[in-house]
Amino acid sequence: MLPVAVVPEVNGEGSELLKRIDATRAALGDFEALCRLTDMPSPLGVKNVREFLVFRGALTRGFVAVQTKPKNHRGDAVLSNLNNLFTFDAARGGWTRSTALNAIFGVPLRLSDLHPGRLSDEYDVIGTGQLQLDGASATEVHLAARPGTLGVVPSMILWVDSLHRPVRLVELSSAGEVQRTVNFSRYFMPEPKRPGAELWFPSQLTITDALEPGRTLTVDAISVGLSKADASTFTKAFVESQSR
Repeated sequence: MLPVAVVPEVNGEGSELLKRIDATRAALGDFEALCRLTDMPSPLGVKNVREFLVFRGALTRGFVAVQTKPKNHRGDAVLSNLNNLFTFDAARGGWTRSTALNAIFGVPLRLSDLHPGRLSDEYDVIGTGQLQLDGASATEVHLAARPGTLGVVPSMILWVDSLHRPVRLVELSSAGEVQRTVNFSRYFMPEPKRPGAELWFPSQLTITDALEPGRTLTVDAISVGLSKADASTFTKAFVESQSR
C-alpha cells in the first residue's frame, strides 16, 4: 500500500460519500447465509473451524447468527434487535446481554463484522484520499466517532472501491494506534438476482487483532440467499428452537 495524501473534508462531500457507502452495504436487504469461521490462533496453533447461519432483516435491522458446527457449540448464538444485543449459550440455555464491541462466539469477531451499522449515523468524515490498493483504485476515508456516540471505535480508516464496496477497514485507538484490521475480498452477486440492481456480498473476511498478534480469523460465505425475513426470526424463541 502506497502513502496517500488525505484531503480534509469540505462542503459535505465526505458525508455524501459515507451515505453512498451505507446505501451500498444496506442494499442487499434481507438475507440468509451459511458461513464458515476459521480461527488460526498462531502460525503453529491448532486451526479451529466452525459453521454458522446468519439471518438479517433490513427493515428492522434484526440480526441472528446461530452456530451449527461443531456439535459442542451447536445452538450458540447472537441476537441483535431494536438496538439490543444478546448472546445465547446453548449448553446452559442462558442469555447474556452484551455490547457491540464485545467478541462473539469466543473469538475476536464482532457484530459489526457480520452486521455493519450505518456509518453516517455514528461517524464524521475528517478526510479522504485516492490510492492504489492491492492493484486497484480505492478511496481512503478517515472517520472519527461523532461526539456523544457510545459503544463505537474512536476512529477508523475505511477503503472502498469504485462501487463503494468496503475493501479494508482499520480500527484505531484514541491514540491513533491500529487495533483491528478487516479485509473484504472477492465480492459476488447472490441469488436470486434482482433486475436493475447490483447487490454485492463479500465471499471472505479476514480479521487480525493487534492484541493477539499472529492470530487470524477468516469468515467465508458458503452460500447466500436473498429472501424476505420473517419477524419471528429475530426473537429469543427462534434462537432457542435452533439448539433443540
